[in-house]
Amino acid sequence: ANLMSGMTPAHSKWIGMAVNGLEDDQEAMEWLDKVSRIVWRNIHASHYDTTGDEGLLDHVISGMVAIYVTEGEADSGEPYNFQQWPLHSIYCADSTGKGKIDTVYRVFSLTAEQAVSEYGTEVSDQIQKSAEKKPDTLFQFVQAIYPRRKPGRLELPIASEHIEIKGKKIVRTSGYDEMPVAVARGLVIPDSVYAVGIADDAIADAQTLNEVIKLVLSNADLAISGMW
Repeated sequence: ANLMSGMTPAHSKWIGMAVNGLEDDQEAMEWLDKVSRIVWRNIHASHYDTTGDEGLLDHVISGMVAIYVTEGEADSGEPYNFQQWPLHSIYCADSTGKGKIDTVYRVFSLTAEQAVSEYGTEVSDQIQKSAEKKPDTLFQFVQAIYPRRKPGRLELPIASEHIEIKGKKIVRTSGYDEMPVAVARGLVIPDSVYAVGIADDAIADAQTLNEVIKLVLSNADLAISGMW
C-alpha cells in the first residue's frame, strides 16, 4: 500500500512528459502536461490500481513482477488493458546479454469452450470435439513473446505466438511494436535475469518466529491439559 500510494497514487498526477530542447517552449510544455494528464486518467480508468496492487505483492516477496500492457478492447470502456502474469507461469530471458529482459514465455490454461471462442478453428480437433461434449475440459497453452531478428516488411519487431501444448500447434501468430510485458525487478541475482525481493531478508526471522510460536503452543498444550 505504501509503494502504491508513494509511486502511482490515484489521487494525484504522477506521470509527466518532456522533450529535450523544448523546456523553454511554454506552449509545448502546456500541451505535454495536458497529454500526461489524459494518460494518467486513462491508466487509473483501466483497473490499473487493482493490478498494480496485486503485482506489488509479487515484487515485495519475490523481487519481480510481470505486467502485460496493451490497448483495451473496443467495447470494454477501458483505454488500456493491464494483466498481472503470475511469476510461476512465466519464463524470462535476455537474448542480447545486456541485462534487459526481452523474451517472455507464459503458460496458461483455457477450457475447451474458451479456446474455441478465442482461437476458432485454429485449435486441434481434440479441443473442438471437447468444446461440444466436455466444454469445461482444461487445455494448456504457451504464449511466446520475443524480438524478431530480421522482421519482414509487414512484420512487427516483437513477435507473439500462441501455441497449443498438447496438440503442438501454433494457433495464433501476431506481434507488437514494442515489448508488451513490463518486468520490474528488485535485487537481480548475478548471472541471471531473475531477482529476489526485500522479503528475502526476512525469511530467517520468519522461520525463527514460526518455530518459537510452535514451541509456545506446545507449552500451552502441557499447561492446559497436563502430562496426560
